[in-house]
This record gives sequence, C-alpha cells and structure tokens, in this order.
Amino acid sequence: DVDYFEVVMTGFCVNDYEIIRTWTASDSCLNTIIHVQTIYVTDSTPPVFEGELPSDVTVECDDIPQIPVVTASDNCTGSLAQWLEIDIVGTMCSDDYAIIRTWFAQDQCSNSSTFTHTICVVDTTPPIWDGDQLPQGGTANCDDLIEVIANAPEMTATDNCSEYVEVTLNHFFTQLNLDDCDTGDFLTRTWTAIDGCGNLTIHEEVITRLGDEIGCPEDLNGNGSV
Repeated sequence: DVDYFEVVMTGFCVNDYEIIRTWTASDSCLNTIIHVQTIYVTDSTPPVFEGELPSDVTVECDDIPQIPVVTASDNCTGSLAQWLEIDIVGTMCSDDYAIIRTWFAQDQCSNSSTFTHTICVVDTTPPIWDGDQLPQGGTANCDDLIEVIANAPEMTATDNCSEYVEVTLNHFFTQLNLDDCDTGDFLTRTWTAIDGCGNLTIHEEVITRLGDEIGCPEDLNGNGSV
C-alpha cells in the first residue's frame, strides 16, 4: 500500500510557503519506504501595468490631460493595492511647471511597481485684447492733445492661463517742428498686456496732430514721453 500525506507551511505572506508531500509504501510484512518532496513557493515577481500607458508630454496650461485609468495585474495575487500620488514642481513662472503623476501597484507579498507620467506645463500664449474694436488712431488739433491723452481708452485683456493680466499705457509725442504747430507731429499710444509668464501683447495707435492758430501746449513742446 502507498499512503500520501501533504502539509503546507505558511511563510511571511500568502504567496510564500512550503508544500511538504510524503509518500509511504509498505508491504504485508510492514516493511516501509518513505519519499518526501518539498516545494518552496515564493512570489518575487512585481505587478505589471496593463494596456497603453500615457507618454510624457508638454502642453499649454489650458490643455492639461485628464488623469487616466491605469490598472495592473500580478502573476500570483488576484487583487492589488493601487494608488496615485501627484506632485507639482514649479519652475520659472506661475504657469510654467511640471505635474508628476506616479502610480503604485503592490501585491500581497509587498512586491511593487511604479509608473511615472510627467506633464510639462508651459505658457507661451500671449494675452488677447478684450472687445471687438481696438483704438485705431486718427487726427487731433494741437490744443486738444492734452484732452486726448487724459481720455485714453481703458483696455483690458484676458489670458489662457493667468487670471490677472497687467495692462500698461505709454504716450510718446514726437514734434517734428518746434516753432509752431504744423501738421505732421505724432502722438503714439502703446498699450502692453503681460501675463504671469511674461508673454506680451502690444497694441499701438498713432494720432496725427493738425496745425491750428492756437499753438501747442508748453508741456508738449519737444520730444519725449508725456
């Protein structure tokens, strides 16, 4: 007769154990022979991430990809512990940074795998002026230039990344003839919109001064900013 007996000795985790198999053969005179087989079962293989994983990418700040669903499988464990950590690393400006998404998968014997997806976020798009009509310049009498400067249109701009866009206005008056108010002098107005990463949008208009009998205001004589 041959008898078979099996014992399972558990290890430090569910997939780490020993199987001890014992066969005992005996004859009618009770002579016996024993054979023992020991099987060492281990789990040293980490989980594997499945499917097509996202590639590292560089995008504008308004085109950041959604967090994808990432899964993993294991050769031994039916269920896995999976989690995601997100780090944001700043660089040059508020809308120029890196998003580092790291997925972790761990089986029941603490074998683990990681997958890291890096998204470089940049802001290279300048602001856009609000409204459909921008100042297009024109002409003004010499004595009206002070009023023209004081009543400069207020312009605003929006940006794809920055909530606040700074808009500055500069006037530059070029008087070609210093003796009188002959036609041909120019008032140049420049609006500059800048976002949080230094991208600029500039709009410029030129107002031509018309000659008249009154003469130029004293603070507009000569070249320079006003």
